[in-house]
Amino acid sequence: MNNKYRNEVEEKAKEKIDDICASLPAVVTRFERNIKQQTQPRTRLAYLRDIKTFLEFYSKYNKINVMDITVKQLEECNQDFFDDYINFLESYTKNGVKRTNHRSAIKRKLSALRKFYSYMFKNNLIKTNNTEKITMPKLNQKDIVYMDSDEVKNFLSLVNNGKITGSRMEEVYHDILGFRNTVIVSLLLTTGIRVSELVGLDINDVDQKNSCLNVVRKGNKEDHVYYPNDMKEMLEYYLEYRKRINIENQDETALFLSTRGSRLSVRSVENLVKKYGKSAVPLKNIHCHSTRSSFAMEFLKNSNGDIEGLQSALGHKNIATSQFYARSTQEMKKSKKEMVNFLKDQ
Repeated sequence: MNNKYRNEVEEKAKEKIDDICASLPAVVTRFERNIKQQTQPRTRLAYLRDIKTFLEFYSKYNKINVMDITVKQLEECNQDFFDDYINFLESYTKNGVKRTNHRSAIKRKLSALRKFYSYMFKNNLIKTNNTEKITMPKLNQKDIVYMDSDEVKNFLSLVNNGKITGSRMEEVYHDILGFRNTVIVSLLLTTGIRVSELVGLDINDVDQKNSCLNVVRKGNKEDHVYYPNDMKEMLEYYLEYRKRINIENQDETALFLSTRGSRLSVRSVENLVKKYGKSAVPLKNIHCHSTRSSFAMEFLKNSNGDIEGLQSALGHKNIATSQFYARSTQEMKKSKKEMVNFLKDQ
């Protein structure tokens, strides 16, 4: 991944962090600086957005300006107040738009709030940390949304064909972007890389000799991701195709470009996968993480449940994350149905 691109992403996050801190009490800035060495900019930005939501609720609840909220007032927030906040998070209106949060989102916001209060408590800014008394939402285990091999074939076929609406505009865009789109979804499905890792790829991150990609995982950890021979042939052709792209002021380093010649964004890839997923697999809510899940499930099926291999392939820091896929696959359960059979040869 290009260091310039990585730095641009981080700088944008830092700018947003500065904007948020400037609109909140000084203690929030001190909190952000305290966790700076242990967290990435985008992680800190997520924390601050959640803390801002809480402080804006406090401001409206107590009819006080956000900037005037004191540490002492935050310390005095009791269980009833936090219960009201959780109730508010379930459904509220902001800037005329109704917003809702599922349990997972509420839990994340409460976790950020706990981290903020924990900082104040450890640094003797407050004597009591009432967020420890908050009952965190219980999450149901999510079903993994993935495509089986037949669904993947249908999905890839549709992307390659490019026809959903049959409109002239769709045909024109497919003539321009069709092959690029096929390479993108094929790369996601055959390597299991994250969308953020894919859009960050530069041309020189493709190691054609060793059939691998040089990617930057979460936490800015560099890794090598290998792809199969069929993908190798497609990428070799795409790299030649990429050399012939001639757009004014185009990004010369990025592997995948938008129609404007800039590096393709995460949102563009998300929309691409969602668009074709909805048409190819209408009974499932296919999104970008579904391509990663599809890779994981196929890997487990064909490797006889090699969890450690999957952990390495997906770049998971914790093997428990990889084990989640193994617990969820019905194919694996079915393949092991003869492991215990007391009736055999009776």
